[in-house]
Amino acid sequence: MGLKGEVPKDKQQFVTTARASYIAAQNEPYQTALAALGYSKEIIDAALATLDAMTKADEVQAAAIGAATQATARRNDAIKALKAWMQLFDRVARVALKQRPDLRKKLGL
Repeated sequence: MGLKGEVPKDKQQFVTTARASYIAAQNEPYQTALAALGYSKEIIDAALATLDAMTKADEVQAAAIGAATQATARRNDAIKALKAWMQLFDRVARVALKQRPDLRKKLGL
């Protein structure tokens, strides 16, 4: 099939090389030679479909990682805003409840 050397370690290069190999294997003279070794067209088609499924799963994972990163950033921003609000609330509550030590105690002030 004209491929030489080591299997690429880079994922995208591996997928490109594997896809080219499977597509070449579907055509003559490779198809007949591979079929004689037990690699029928159906097996090669299934391998190509598996490669497509792996590529799709990788895309889904990358999207999930991106969404998780964004969710973490939003969570961190929300926590920062909550802390700022709580500091303001504490200051206002201390003044407003100056004459109510019982309520201040309940609020932990």
